[in-house]
Amino acid sequence: MFRSRCRSPVDYMISELNDVVTSIDQDSSPGRSGILRGGWGWRMRNDGQDESSRPATTSLAVKVDLYANSRLPHDLPTFEVSRKVFTLLCLAAQYSEKVYKKPSGAERDAHVNSNWRAGTKAMFIKLVSLNNTIVVAIRGTATVMDWAVNFNTAPTSATGFLDDVGNHCHAGFLSVAKQMIPTVASSLRQLLRENPNRSSCSLIITGHSAGGAVASLLYMHMLATSGATLSELNTLTTYFKRIHCITFGAPPVSLLPLKTPRKDERKGSLFYSFINEGDPVTRAEPAYLKNLLELYYAPAPAPVPTPTDTPSSNRHRLQRRDRSSHSHSHSHTRSRHTPGKPVWPVATNTLSNAGRIVVLRPTEPHIVNGVRTKTVEERLGEGVIRAQVASDEKLRRVIWGDTLCHHMKLYAARIETLALLAK
Repeated sequence: MFRSRCRSPVDYMISELNDVVTSIDQDSSPGRSGILRGGWGWRMRNDGQDESSRPATTSLAVKVDLYANSRLPHDLPTFEVSRKVFTLLCLAAQYSEKVYKKPSGAERDAHVNSNWRAGTKAMFIKLVSLNNTIVVAIRGTATVMDWAVNFNTAPTSATGFLDDVGNHCHAGFLSVAKQMIPTVASSLRQLLRENPNRSSCSLIITGHSAGGAVASLLYMHMLATSGATLSELNTLTTYFKRIHCITFGAPPVSLLPLKTPRKDERKGSLFYSFINEGDPVTRAEPAYLKNLLELYYAPAPAPVPTPTDTPSSNRHRLQRRDRSSHSHSHSHTRSRHTPGKPVWPVATNTLSNAGRIVVLRPTEPHIVNGVRTKTVEERLGEGVIRAQVASDEKLRRVIWGDTLCHHMKLYAARIETLALLAK
């Protein structure tokens, strides 16, 4: 990707996140350069040019791990649902991953190509006869044009699209969702006409990354009932027994968290946002990325051994040194939950994540003693995963920088693991 000689460090971070997440969303290797990828890092010279000739001392993921708020509290409520619900979650994950792949055979008919001129994303729309469920899976980031949308974050009025006229939304995602209404509506009408069991048919709107953000907006639009929001898409809402929205690794999308309306006809509808702990895309806004950049270039906090690592004769001396140590200009505070680790001051985000947030967490850390210990492929084989419910407020306190956590195939594997253990 072309880089101007006069770009700011934040521009470099956004450009690099563009390259990394685009390659991750497409399930291809992003290479080993850049602070987000690990291994090699770029450094800014005095004239503002990119200098990549020397290896960085550490990757961003490892640097972030030095702070206590790189992880959520351990005592979050456990996510528990029935096997029947997990069947729907697995279906959403399967098609959110499949939409990235080139369709073949009969699946070509279910694939809808993107149209960057019209501002629409690629989709996979299919009736799954076994579940009598239509799945609409929206693809995440695929091109630089997509990232032009992704970073058009200014909150914009959703009047005429959502019932809550006071809740402004991410301008780029809202624009794409509006442009996709005719295509989604046309495909759904055709599938409903062809389905002999359409009176009991359910709908899942799903997607990964930016596709999940757009899916959330389309879901809320289908549930809108005011006359001002009427469209060819939400006139189809009554044809479905249930409408669900299930997203994976989706970024923040609105000023106030989007939630399923509390109406009798919406009982049983699922609205879940699955987030891998450590996935920075789920908090991606320019201020947050700038904050990550500041963290990377700030002096690393001195690691303080825990009592299990420290001889008893030295513990009190180390604890005194910890209390009296001075942090850099961001004035780190020490965490009450993780002894010896400071808390990084997280930038205030404007937007909120949608739906009921479910955080997926491994039982064993991926970074140990400053070394990233597991690749994506190794993480796919993890047999024990915890799923816990978190609030948008709690997400605002964490700092995440492990882009390997954003892979859709990792989300899919973890959902499958949880489903196998479900009661």
